[in-house]
Amino acid sequence: VKTGRKIIMFFRNFFLTVFSILMIFGISSCSIHSEINQFWSFDDILFTSMRQHWKDADMKNYVFEYAISDVCPNSIEGKVKVIDGAGTVELTLNGLKPGDEGYDSELKHYSKRKIEFNTIDEIYDFIKITVETRRISYEKKRLLTYKLDIKYDEQNFIPLSVYENLSAFEQIDESPNGSWDGSLYIKITKFK
Repeated sequence: VKTGRKIIMFFRNFFLTVFSILMIFGISSCSIHSEINQFWSFDDILFTSMRQHWKDADMKNYVFEYAISDVCPNSIEGKVKVIDGAGTVELTLNGLKPGDEGYDSELKHYSKRKIEFNTIDEIYDFIKITVETRRISYEKKRLLTYKLDIKYDEQNFIPLSVYENLSAFEQIDESPNGSWDGSLYIKITKFK
């Protein structure tokens, strides 16, 4: 009887030891897998420098066109004229101009997103606010990757193309500043 009891105690201790080792290994492997390898890419120094050069140039009269690509290339097109620092924009949405049938429904589709830029300053402000918003999501580990590439016109100090690419762990709510909930591509042309 004592031998049987010793065998039972041996197996019980053996199984408890093996179970404890497996639990420790399981917990440590969970912590290894829960580490998140995030990636952030944005040249904040260049952005700040170009934005300041633009402000220092103090341009009050100019024209430019811009296009925003969503699902389709150049889904949104804007023609902007700035006089004495105040700009007006004419928007074309998916090929529709104001007054065309369906234009109002297209405008409503984009109502929660920033699509209207009246000046270059507004584009710079939009980029700054978007990056700040994305950084908060990144720090809260809602974003896995974030990359914002901007190509600049180094003579006029304007962003010629703004390409945002991100991947998220969860759906990102659109922020009050009108940020887009996925990749965004803006290009600026015909600046005079």
